[in-house]
Amino acid sequence: MTARAAVAACLVTCVAHSAPVRLVLSVGNDLGGREDVPLRYAEDDARRVRDVFTEIGSVKDDDAEVLVGQSAVEVQAALARLTARVEALNAQRREAFVVVYVSSHAVEGVLHLGDSELALTSLREAVTRIPASFRLLVVDACTSGAVVRQKGGVRTRPTVSLGASTARGTVVISSSGPAEAAQEWDSLTSSLFTHHWLAGLRGRADLDRDGRVTLNESYAYSYSQTVALAAQHPSFDVDLAGSAEVVVTEPRRASSAVDLAPSLDGRFVVVGEDASTVLLDLEKAAGAPLHLALPAGRYRLRRTSQSGAHIAHVSLVWGGVTSLSEADFVSTSLPAFAVKGASASAWSFTLEAGLSNGPAATVKPLLGPGFWVRWESSVVWVSFGGAIGAGAAAGVSETLFALQGAVGARGALGPVRFGVGLVARPQVLLKDGATAALETGLLGSVEVGVLGPLFLGVSAEGLVRAAPVAPAPGNPLGWRTSLLFGARL
Repeated sequence: MTARAAVAACLVTCVAHSAPVRLVLSVGNDLGGREDVPLRYAEDDARRVRDVFTEIGSVKDDDAEVLVGQSAVEVQAALARLTARVEALNAQRREAFVVVYVSSHAVEGVLHLGDSELALTSLREAVTRIPASFRLLVVDACTSGAVVRQKGGVRTRPTVSLGASTARGTVVISSSGPAEAAQEWDSLTSSLFTHHWLAGLRGRADLDRDGRVTLNESYAYSYSQTVALAAQHPSFDVDLAGSAEVVVTEPRRASSAVDLAPSLDGRFVVVGEDASTVLLDLEKAAGAPLHLALPAGRYRLRRTSQSGAHIAHVSLVWGGVTSLSEADFVSTSLPAFAVKGASASAWSFTLEAGLSNGPAATVKPLLGPGFWVRWESSVVWVSFGGAIGAGAAAGVSETLFALQGAVGARGALGPVRFGVGLVARPQVLLKDGATAALETGLLGSVEVGVLGPLFLGVSAEGLVRAAPVAPAPGNPLGWRTSLLFGARL
C-alpha cells in the first residue's frame, strides 16, 4: 500500500469512527384507557418511522427498536436500554444521535399506553437524560404540546434556526398544541402529522434539493401541511448549540426512488400495488423536480390536476431510480383510484396446499393442491377455481375432484389482509365408482405480502354437505385448511 493510500484509508476510518452512531426508538400503542376509542394507525406509524430511518436515516437495523402495544413500564425499560447503549458508546469515545418517536393516546399531558400511563414530562426528562450529543423527541398524541412546555417552552412556528453537525442538546416536536386533538385520517392510513412528517423525510421537504432533509425543513413542511388541513398546531422546542443544520435523512442515498419531472404538478397519491396503505399524499407545483425515496416494490401513483386524474404504475428495484414525466401517466376516472381508503380493484392468482376432512369423503383426511383466481375491491372479493385431493386408509383409496367458488368481504390492517366469506364446492369423489356432492360453508383467510406482488397466507373452511346428487356416506360436516401462495396483478 502506498503512503497516499494509507493516509486515505486512515482518513476514511477516522471519519467513519467519528460520525455519531444513530439510534432510534419508535413506540406505538393503538390502545388507551377504558374510555379511549382504539386508534387505528399508531402502531403502524411507529413501524413506518423505523423504516424511514433505516432506509435513509443512516440507522442500522440493529440500532432501531420498535415497541408496539406495550405498557409504560416497557417503554421506560426501552429508554433505559437506549441510555445504556449510549453510555457504552461514550465509553468508546463515540457520540450518539438519538431519535425517540411515540404515538399513542394522551389526555392532559399524560400518555395512555393501554391501561398504564406515562406523563409527558417524565418522557421528556428520560430522553433528556440520555447522554447523547443530539436527542430528538417526537410525540404524536392528543394534547402532546404539553411536552414542549417544560422550562417555559411555547408553541413555535417553523422559523427557528437550528444547530447541527456538532449539535448538542435536545429538540422536542409535538403533533398538537397543549389542548388540541391529534387526528388520524383513514384517507392517509396514518395520523395526519406523522404522515406529512415522514413524507417530508422521504424528500418532499427537501426545498433546496440537495438530497438531504434537515430538521428545520422536515418540521416546516409537516407544520404547514398539518395546520392547512386541521385545527391542529404542531409545537417545537429547541435547546441546541451549533451553527449548521441538523440533517435528519438523506433521500439521495435511498436504495430506490421515484423522480417526478419539473413539468409535473398537482396532487400525487402513492400507494402500494395492493392499495392497502397510502405511502405519500402530497402537492407538487410545476417548475422543480421532486425526488422521493421509496423502498423497492410495486406502486401506483395517482396525479390529480386541472387536466384531470391520471395514473402511473411503477416497479422499483433495489438500486434503481425511476423517472416519471407527463407521458408516464394515463388518464383515469376518479373512482379508479382510492382517494379515501383503498377502493381500487385487482386480480390475484393463488395456489394452495390443503388438507381436507370433507363431508363427502370416507377416507379422512384428503391432501391435495388447489387453485384460485380472485377479483377484489376494497370491500368485497369473488373467487373461483378448482381443487384435487387424495387419501388412503385401511387399503381404501379415493380421489376428490372439485370446482370451487366463494364470495365475501375483505379488510386490511397494515400489511396484513384478511377476509371472510361463503364457499361452495361441487365435487366428484372417485371410490368404487363416482359420487357427486355439493359442499357449502364458511371461509376465512389471512394473507401478508412478502415481496412486491407476492403474498403468503392461510385459510380455513367449515363445510356441510348441502346437496348430494347420489347417496353419500359419512359425516355431513367437514373442514379444509390450506397454506396459500399467490400474486396480485
